[in-house]
Amino acid sequence: MMTTNKINYSELASIARKQGVTHHAVCAIILRDEKVLLIKRANTDHRGGEWEIPGGKVEKGEGLKAALAREMREETNLKLSEVKKYVGHSDYKAPKFIFRLFMFDAIADDSEVSLNPAEHTQFLWASLAEARKLLNHDDFTSLFLSYMDSR
Repeated sequence: MMTTNKINYSELASIARKQGVTHHAVCAIILRDEKVLLIKRANTDHRGGEWEIPGGKVEKGEGLKAALAREMREETNLKLSEVKKYVGHSDYKAPKFIFRLFMFDAIADDSEVSLNPAEHTQFLWASLAEARKLLNHDDFTSLFLSYMDSR
């Protein structure tokens, strides 16, 4: 279906819609020197105080890649240079909707991380061992760790 060099973003979104997914989100695994970028949610936010990788909701009419670039920029001030691979997805079901989080291995420019303090309070370039300790243990983290272990 897809190779690591050619990701069909429209097909990913179309398949999700056909499977009853009503909302999309994207997230980026960003590595530097074999460390992954983690950001900590503001305490006042949903899931406040938790560590995560950069990402967020896809806006109406927005494509997955455009959303990934926008979310990386809004949350970290990093620019998307390249998407290396579609890693997979994780679904969250609620009574009135199904949310699909699409995970990508992405390369960012080499600028410094600058957080939006309304959304995130800290960042860390974490080793895989540190990420295992800091991230919640859920389907999303399982997908992330499985991918990182297979690299």
